[in-house]
Amino acid sequence: MTTDTSPLTDLLTRIESTLRAGDFSGAKALLDNAQDLAASADPLTQARVQKLLGDFWRYQSNPYEAASLYEQVLGAATAAGDQRLLADTQLAYGRLKMPQGQQDLAWGLYEAAGAIYAALGEPGLQGQTLAGQGDVAFHRGDAATARALFDQALTLCRQGEDALGEAHTLKSLGRLIQQQEGAEAALVTLKASVEAYQRSGFKYGEAFTWQYYAQVLGQERRLPEASEALGQAADLFHAIGLPGQEGRMRDFKAQVDAAIADGLR
Repeated sequence: MTTDTSPLTDLLTRIESTLRAGDFSGAKALLDNAQDLAASADPLTQARVQKLLGDFWRYQSNPYEAASLYEQVLGAATAAGDQRLLADTQLAYGRLKMPQGQQDLAWGLYEAAGAIYAALGEPGLQGQTLAGQGDVAFHRGDAATARALFDQALTLCRQGEDALGEAHTLKSLGRLIQQQEGAEAALVTLKASVEAYQRSGFKYGEAFTWQYYAQVLGQERRLPEASEALGQAADLFHAIGLPGQEGRMRDFKAQVDAAIADGLR
């Protein structure tokens, strides 16, 4: 079997890396090009483009467009028997549905994807599905199950040298640890999450983790550190083209800086 080196295949690889870097305007331009090229391609190749377009809209907070695309991709991947595309889409779809409160659906999507990744010998991605199930358990109030799932997820992500999966898991674990062990322990875990996101190059996840890190610091009245973390978040939101989030972070930073100044008077 020869490796497919077609322009569209190369373009899909570029789109994946561009999305991971948080260059959403660049990714959209590449996706528009990919859709044009895929118009005459086979249905499975078209589905791969749709999957990445669904990811784009998920990051842009357009859940309806993302869900419609993911549903189409699930059908195409199932029909073609492409297990990897099926699992990748189930994982992404679970991440879309979890924040919408559709926890049973998210759990099922994560579970199905995890079984495929296990069969394919992809421990890092299997770990990401367990972390997703841990999120569901945590939001259901089952902290013991969530902790066990997060611990398993970390082991698998590290086994697979999956920095992105490790970062996602540590971020979720930080929330649970804050509840169980307090702010100081949570901050250690969240800082480790930031470092893992930096290794993975996923600026989107790093930005939101700095935001939560700043929130915990603010609750502890560690205001100079909170201000610095908010600045980090704002700079990243600016870099990835989310001006609304950037503006909120800069507003919060201004409030924290004002509180610091008042305390010095």
